[in-house]
Amino acid sequence: MKTKVCFMNMKKIVIPSIIIVIVVAIILVSGKQMVEIQYCGDNQKYNKPDTIELNVYLENSGSMDAYMCDGSQLKDAVYDYVSKLKRHINGQLSLNYINSQIITHRGDLDSFIKNMNPQSFKLAGGDRRNTNLPDILKSILNKHKPNSISVFISDCILDVPEGAKVFFGRCQIAIRNAFMSSLDSIPTLGVEILKLESKFNGQYFYSSGSEYLENVKRPYYMWIIGDRNILAELNKNEPYFGIMHGIKEVCAFTKAHNVNYKMHFQTGTTTTTIPSTNKLNAMLYVDLSTSLQNIHEQPKVTNDTSRLKVSPIQKVEGDKSYSHVVVIEMFEPLKLDSEKIEFNRPYVPAWVLQTNEDIGEDIKNNIDKTTGIKYIIQGVADAYIKEETYTSCEFKITQK
Repeated sequence: MKTKVCFMNMKKIVIPSIIIVIVVAIILVSGKQMVEIQYCGDNQKYNKPDTIELNVYLENSGSMDAYMCDGSQLKDAVYDYVSKLKRHINGQLSLNYINSQIITHRGDLDSFIKNMNPQSFKLAGGDRRNTNLPDILKSILNKHKPNSISVFISDCILDVPEGAKVFFGRCQIAIRNAFMSSLDSIPTLGVEILKLESKFNGQYFYSSGSEYLENVKRPYYMWIIGDRNILAELNKNEPYFGIMHGIKEVCAFTKAHNVNYKMHFQTGTTTTTIPSTNKLNAMLYVDLSTSLQNIHEQPKVTNDTSRLKVSPIQKVEGDKSYSHVVVIEMFEPLKLDSEKIEFNRPYVPAWVLQTNEDIGEDIKNNIDKTTGIKYIIQGVADAYIKEETYTSCEFKITQK
């Protein structure tokens, strides 16, 4: 028996390719949720002042004479950095000596550097016998304007009288009060304190006398005070790490404030679908330049840490809009609500305590230390003590 095979008469059907693409896309995303990342980070505007003034204050008390020797790195550093800053201001440059009073130098920067010597310091005048750091800082802050940068150079040694602990405590309080008063009138005030080192050849003064030191190196400090936005811009254009002979350490303080940031998923978009792993990665780009911090601590997640994991913070190279980037891993993103990533402000760094000594004697065994420096810097830190974090970034995930 033969099997009869019948073929039905069929018409050829042509399906447009666009429909095929749509059907495939639907199949691929079937069962996946489309989500969007929302934030409001790029809304901080800074109106740069029309003019920026630069005021330089060099302490000319007797304790600074030995830094004015031949081969002084201090002279080079001041000349180098002030020259660089001068290129970025369009206002007045004021050069001053300072001790019990502010004494204006009438010449230009070249003559100011050339006349850095004990003889010129004596001729400049003022009370050179003692250094009252709280009064000096108060004088500088009282003259400081919102559109100015103040640079202060000093060995920052506190003279140690009897009852040193009481004296140190009072200095710390006085410095705190001076900065708190300035912050009341200029809330954006920031301060950077650089520790540097220079050749020292001459008398080192104690409260009970002095001792001659020959060709040693001693620490000194450069304070840069100004609006945090101006300081941030100067740091980008003329990083203080580029100061001739280099810096040893740095710490900085500014009040908490909002910064510009942006976020997107690792795909490069602000919308995506949740994969089968139920995990998404997001990129947080943030501009931390106005925090004035040299080293940024690991950011902290303030809400549901079980569903968020933050990678180590990294610097962004070649992007002037954002300084750092953080990768955020999100587990079960649809269960996330409004989340916050906080950046903690370092308080007083360890180097301050390591550089400090309280006695003011036995200098040869404390050649790299500064009497009372921890009380000076702690006084500044106390003015910003409420600022446990210097900024935060918020975001939320919504279903599309």
